[in-house]
Amino acid sequence: MRAKWLGGAMRYRFYKYFLSYVAVIVVLLLIVGGIVYKGFFTTLSEEVQDHTIANLTGIKDAMDTKISEMNRMALQISSDPVLTPFMVEENGYALNRTVKELKTFKSTNMFIRDLLIYYPSQHPDRLYGSSGTYNADDFFEYVYKFTDWGKSNLDGIVTEMKAPMMKPIETVMVNKVNPMQLSVYIHPLSMNRENRYGTLLFLIEESSVRSIVQAALQHYDGFMYILDERNNQVFRLANGERDEAEAAINQRIMSGQSAKTVDTLSVHGRNYSIIRLQSNYNHWSYITVMPTDQFMGKVERSRMLFLYTISAVFVIGLLMAFALSLNNYRPLQRLITKLKIQYPIHDSPRQTDEYDLIYHAVGEISREKEGLLHRLNSQGAALKEQHLLSLLYGRMKPEDVEDTFAHSNVILDKPFFTVLMFLIDDCSKFKRSQTESMQLIVKYSLLKMIEDLSFESGAGYGIELPDNRGFVLLLNLNEGFDDMRHPAELAAKAKDLFRQYASLSVTAGIGGIYDDIGKTYQSFLEAGQAARYRFIQGGDRIILYEDIRHHDQKSVFWHPLEQESEIVRAIKGGRSNEAEAVICDIIGNIVRREIPLRAAELICFDIVNTIIKTFIELEIHSSEQGDGRLEDLLAAEFETMEELENMLIGLCRHLCSYIGKATEGKQTGLTEKILAYITDHYCDHSLSLDSISGQFGLSPSYVTRLFKETEGQSLMRYIDAMRMNRAKELLRCSDAPLKDIIAEVGYMDATNFIRKFKKNEGLTPIQYRTVVRADHNLEKMSL
Repeated sequence: MRAKWLGGAMRYRFYKYFLSYVAVIVVLLLIVGGIVYKGFFTTLSEEVQDHTIANLTGIKDAMDTKISEMNRMALQISSDPVLTPFMVEENGYALNRTVKELKTFKSTNMFIRDLLIYYPSQHPDRLYGSSGTYNADDFFEYVYKFTDWGKSNLDGIVTEMKAPMMKPIETVMVNKVNPMQLSVYIHPLSMNRENRYGTLLFLIEESSVRSIVQAALQHYDGFMYILDERNNQVFRLANGERDEAEAAINQRIMSGQSAKTVDTLSVHGRNYSIIRLQSNYNHWSYITVMPTDQFMGKVERSRMLFLYTISAVFVIGLLMAFALSLNNYRPLQRLITKLKIQYPIHDSPRQTDEYDLIYHAVGEISREKEGLLHRLNSQGAALKEQHLLSLLYGRMKPEDVEDTFAHSNVILDKPFFTVLMFLIDDCSKFKRSQTESMQLIVKYSLLKMIEDLSFESGAGYGIELPDNRGFVLLLNLNEGFDDMRHPAELAAKAKDLFRQYASLSVTAGIGGIYDDIGKTYQSFLEAGQAARYRFIQGGDRIILYEDIRHHDQKSVFWHPLEQESEIVRAIKGGRSNEAEAVICDIIGNIVRREIPLRAAELICFDIVNTIIKTFIELEIHSSEQGDGRLEDLLAAEFETMEELENMLIGLCRHLCSYIGKATEGKQTGLTEKILAYITDHYCDHSLSLDSISGQFGLSPSYVTRLFKETEGQSLMRYIDAMRMNRAKELLRCSDAPLKDIIAEVGYMDATNFIRKFKKNEGLTPIQYRTVVRADHNLEKMSL
């Protein structure tokens, strides 16, 4: 039965399928299970802890609120004039008023059972409460009888107490007959920190505290504690735990050994989780202690459920793997059964893979049909081009060439190989001037022409370049034609034919000649590199790679950085002749220095980028200068440097003309504004080139150049001249002291002023005043 189901001896692949599926299932279960196990259960554990912490936080906040309310009530009572020691009298009206006032306070807080006030200095034998007034001794003996706490203890607490405190909950006999669990919150009354005049006693029932803290344990066994700031127990809640466990837990908690929020403790072989929170309000501690197995019981149950689920999924996966393996193996089994009829595969060893058997059978079929397949493939011309491109691009192994071209019209049986590349000069013009169908006819005709020319030296096979910008000719040369002059002569004849019959100018690049067909890829790259050199040498040329090879091997140590800066300065100054001369010099240097092609392209690109950045810096948009030359520069694919040079020169001329027209009017108006500003402020000693430039938002160098060009002298010389003229006028027409005149015309340094004055006039200022006035007196006398 088993042999029939699995195909007898043909069962190797079935078990391989089955084991592969099982491996996939195991890996997926390990990955998914590991991620889920770690993420889910970690999150679940944290959620359980966070939930308990949240409950404990709510209890802490609720207790803080109650304590805060009692503290606030104590503050209000201390400021209540009715409840001062001097207002509490031993007459009926005063006592009634005191009780009534305390009852009012007590009624606002349902947390407390009773509210009492004690004045140890003024009324040491009385307690005044919301339920009445009491003799202090009788109160602790008959009304509320504590186990070991009375008036003397209260007096001791009042004397030493520095802050509010709360007594632990204990059993108190109320009226000597009714036992009750009570706690007392004691709060001092004072006008200030040093002057305490009384004490407030808040009686709190255990049920009031229990109603707040009972949510801490919920349905879990364990303990809940409230400790004050001195680590004294204020409240305890126990739920289903043994006393001996509590003793060890109390020792751990009361010792304060751990301040962690979540901690663990082992008692008698059982682990307990301890969660501790501390109030920021009064530094009380709130602690829950629960058995970890109960505390994390939900997590453990979920973990077991997860493990059972993973196990069930694994069993189901095994069944599915078996079913899928069987389903995939049956077609393979049927195929092998059919192949047994025609091919001798039934004698194969038992351990042989079914795929190996099928591979051998298919190999037999493939060999039988190989001849027919090659005959069919040889029919397509497109396949010829594809094979030639694969050979030129280096995608075909040399050992595969013979088999690949065996049934095509390509016969590569001659000893030498080289590649010629013909690039159409001004290809865009050719495409614009011819229709698409006409372009196809022309290109087909040209390909046939250059293939026919190849018969003189061997055989040639031409294809069009994928970018439609030219042709490639794979030339298979005869013995004795391994000299570069033969492909060069063929290229020259092809150029003449292109010009004569299609009016096309082409640049021919010729790669090296190799005796290994595997090197045709190298020759193709060399031909392409040579043809690209028309960018430097110009179009309509025949360029041999061996002539330009040394160019590419040179190291470049020249880049026209300073000349690029000169172009920018010339454009900004509107000097087109200077910009044109610099551009021509750069292009000439590239040719003279024999710069490698790649470096030349980068230099030209840098020049173009420099001019574009100049457009941006001058904030000139192509739409403003209205010519579209910048878009042409960006969109053009320059075939030669001459074409690029002409475009750049034309653009610089147009740009300089635009800048000259745009700035001519601006400079005239700007100079007039600067002159007016100087006239108004030349007497200000702070007037300087920087202050004037800042006033008009210009650079100092630009203001200096503009003023020099329009006024024929430097800016500071002009200011000095105005100041000197004003000084001479004051020296002639006023008797003001020299130091006042110097300050009035804008000089701060008297020595500098006198030096400049003497340099201009040949006299010191005092001598000038004396001479001018003497001349004036002589003129008067002559009259």
